[in-house]
Amino acid sequence: LNEGAIVAARQNKTEVDQDDIANALERIMIGLEKKDSVMSEKKRKLVAYHEAGHAILGALMSDFDVVAKISIVPRGPAG
Repeated sequence: LNEGAIVAARQNKTEVDQDDIANALERIMIGLEKKDSVMSEKKRKLVAYHEAGHAILGALMSDFDVVAKISIVPRGPAG
């Protein structure tokens, strides 16, 4: 909740909502969003197909966690 409060405060909010908490969890688990990273249309499409492949395989395999979110936004050291 503390990280969620920080996210809310950075947006000048007076209350913490579910989006703030979700953004804080992503930030902690996956890393900071790299906003200055620019991808060409071709690379965005390639990354989207790649990430969709992960989601499809995850849905088809019984021992995988449920896919909660798919994103092509670069984050953390992998981005």
